[in-house]
This record gives sequence, C-alpha cells and structure tokens, in this order.
Amino acid sequence: LSAPHTVHCLGSDVIHVGDVFFNGLYPNIDLEGGGSVRDWVTTLDRVLELDFDQVIPGHGPVSDREGLLAFQRFMKQLAEVGAAAERDRISLADTQRNAKLDLDAGLERLYIPFVLKVDREFVIRRAWEESHGASTRLLEE
Repeated sequence: LSAPHTVHCLGSDVIHVGDVFFNGLYPNIDLEGGGSVRDWVTTLDRVLELDFDQVIPGHGPVSDREGLLAFQRFMKQLAEVGAAAERDRISLADTQRNAKLDLDAGLERLYIPFVLKVDREFVIRRAWEESHGASTRLLEE
C-alpha cells in the first residue's frame, strides 16, 4: 500500500486501516499532502484482498468488511464524479450542484472549528480539483 496508508494486521480477522477508512464520515482528501481519490480506490482494492472480518477505521466506529466495501463504493462513485466533470468539461459549481453522488447518504460532516469542514461540497470539490490537475499544481507550489 502506498504511504501514508498503512494496514496493521492485529489478528487473523481484525485490521486497522487508519485514514484509509472514514466510517460514517466524509473523508478528508488531502490533495496538498499527496492524497488522491483515484489512488484511494486502488488502495481499498488492495486492502480488500486481505482476509479480515473486522476493520478499525481511522475515524468512526469499528466496522466490518461490508462497511469497508460500502465506503469503497462511495469513493469509486466520487472518483467518477471528478472524471465525468473533466471529460464533459463541467464547471466546479455545476459539478457540485448536479453531481451523481448518492452513495453518501448517511455520511456526516467532519468539522474542526476554524480549521476544517469536510462535507459533501468539500469532497466533490476535491474530486473536481484532482481531475482538473489541481493536486499536481498544489504539490509543486
């Protein structure tokens, strides 16, 4: 798995995946730190190749394989939102307004006052920025 994503096997059926899994919350997509919606999906593919029943997320309650699969489906859908915006030349405002993102039902925002607000608008913007090359520009600055 690519850094900083690590998976620690704690037993034959339990894994800890850290910030690879935000259970019940919108994920913080740190483009400035090298994060990527597309790479996140690939990382989840690799995690799901492992044998486990329970998963300890970086944020949210302990879950199971199905919970991680649901998060992966959401991240795939989010990646497609960004790819479609680039492919179809859709503006950020229109992408945020019309995104075909329904697998986020029930996700809660992650909020740190005066520091960070991670919600639906944030993750769609990050997917759009990545698909339009913003992550590359951010890392070069």
